[in-house]
This record gives sequence, structure tokens and C-alpha cells, in this order.
Amino acid sequence: MEIEVKLPSLSKRSDSDIAHSIDNIISWSTMVPKEHIHIKVEDGWVTLSGCVKWNHQRLILTGALSHLLGVTGLSNQIEIKNDLTKSVVKNDIVMALKRRSQSQAKNISVDIKDGEVTLTGTVNSWNERSLVNHAAWSNVGVSNVIDKLTLVG
Repeated sequence: MEIEVKLPSLSKRSDSDIAHSIDNIISWSTMVPKEHIHIKVEDGWVTLSGCVKWNHQRLILTGALSHLLGVTGLSNQIEIKNDLTKSVVKNDIVMALKRRSQSQAKNISVDIKDGEVTLTGTVNSWNERSLVNHAAWSNVGVSNVIDKLTLVG
């Protein structure tokens, strides 16, 4: 699907002005590493590229820039650098469950491929399922979490 956005004349801005505003937004943000983000603006369409460690860093940029005056579209091509190991993610899940006095994580399996974490096994409640997902997302380099957990409680 292609959608063409036509802005009223008062909302139009030059590409360089939009790029400068985006650069300022990134510079002001303490959550996003400016040195790893590249900006390209063509006819109001913004393309972001580069690499970050956390998914929320990508989301912060998308949220901040999607409402910027003069932006007609946004392509977020920022990649998440993944240094994940199965044991670290599994340990984070175990520790999260222990902190909440939840059941053991022995029924949960973790598989990692290219920054994508797949969770399989059983949990006893929706709260536990949410906790396990949150623990998986909280690791550096996670680009996606696939929840294949089964609720048994």
C-alpha cells in the first residue's frame, strides 16, 4: 500500500531543516547513542539507519520523530546489535521469577538466533508469562521475542 501525504503549505519544511531538527532531538536524548544513528531525509520522508543495543532506543526515535512537523513518512532501519547468550537470558528469567516469588523457570526453554529470543515451555499464570517476556526483552541485543509459552495454571 502506498500513501502520499500532502502537507498544507504552512507545514512544509525543507529536508535540511527536518534533518537538523532530528539531529537536535537525537542530541538531546540521553537514551540514544547519536554517534551510531544516521539520518536521511528526502521530500519529508525520514530514513533512520545505524545500530543500537536496545529495542526501546529504536522505539524512542520512532515516537519522537513521527509527529515532527514536515515529516511525511518514517523508515526505521536501525538494527539492534546482538551479543546475546542463551545462559544470560535464561538467568535473567530465573532471577525475575525469584524476585516475584513465582514458580521456577525449569519449565521454560530459551532459544536465541540473530537477536531473536524464542520462549517455549509452560507458565502458571498470565502474570508469570508477562514477567518472562519482560525479562527476555530486558537483555541487550534482543530484537524480537517470540512467545510460545503455554499457560497451564
